[in-house]
Amino acid sequence: MSVSAFTSNYSDANWRKRRGYDALVLLQIKEALLAQESDIYDVLAHVAYSRNMLTREHRAEVGRRRIDGQYDTKIATFLDYVLGHYVENGVEDLDRSKLPDYLKLKFGTFSEGANELGGIESVVSSFVGFQRHLYSPSN
Repeated sequence: MSVSAFTSNYSDANWRKRRGYDALVLLQIKEALLAQESDIYDVLAHVAYSRNMLTREHRAEVGRRRIDGQYDTKIATFLDYVLGHYVENGVEDLDRSKLPDYLKLKFGTFSEGANELGGIESVVSSFVGFQRHLYSPSN
């Protein structure tokens, strides 16, 4: 698989979930490379394609700049909140199954969050879509 195909695939949370990488093995690889603050994407791209590893903080900062230009203020603020969790905990926090939890934490209830952000379709589309910006080639 080419690096561009890997990057494109990895930006899709469903693809990441289907791949079913062994979490313990990946953790050991991250530790061996002293890359605990990096996304597993960066670790895999480094091993497979000799790409430089970025920290999750750096990757999120670039993503934030792109989000601010593409999404309305309310959605951008919510996605920034999600990115904070990503930086703190890793790519697992970008799984779509986490979305209801983020809405409840940020807005009190799932429904209130969806309504505040323009409807559940808009929220899901933004949550899934912004992840492309985290893994785009210019990152």
